[in-house]
Amino acid sequence: LFVDLGYNVRSSEINAAFGLRQLKKMDKMNDERISLAENLLKRLSKFDKYIQLPKQTPNSKHTWFGFPFILKESTHYSRQDFFSHLNEYQIENRPITGGDLTQQPAFQNFEWRKVGELPCANYLHNNGIYFGTHPGMDDEHCALIESAFKTFFEKYGVEL
Repeated sequence: LFVDLGYNVRSSEINAAFGLRQLKKMDKMNDERISLAENLLKRLSKFDKYIQLPKQTPNSKHTWFGFPFILKESTHYSRQDFFSHLNEYQIENRPITGGDLTQQPAFQNFEWRKVGELPCANYLHNNGIYFGTHPGMDDEHCALIESAFKTFFEKYGVEL
């Protein structure tokens, strides 16, 4: 939720010192996140009737700070139902905030121009979800996430 316009800059010398130490670990952590994402994509692809999974573009290297996906339209369940279910499995999750920024409170009193209805941005705004990833996550974590997705869709009686 963006309530104010502006910058989120809180850097300090101590933060820079921590950052310099972390940079030494960056390649290893990114490789672990990439491996984790490949595992998740493989496990969650069986639910592609109900979710749209991310795709990496050619000639790019995605480092998977988080794992985004989009719920496809359904009359059986809502995004809030999915949030709640993942929380029951202790899988923290958030809406994708980069959907329709014109719906954010920070833009309500700001003069801007919007051309058209922005159907794709609205869809992402209303149906996008992500959960964080961490280099310390392993196959057991991926199995838990897969299980949470499976039980969610079974609970709502959709065909797997």
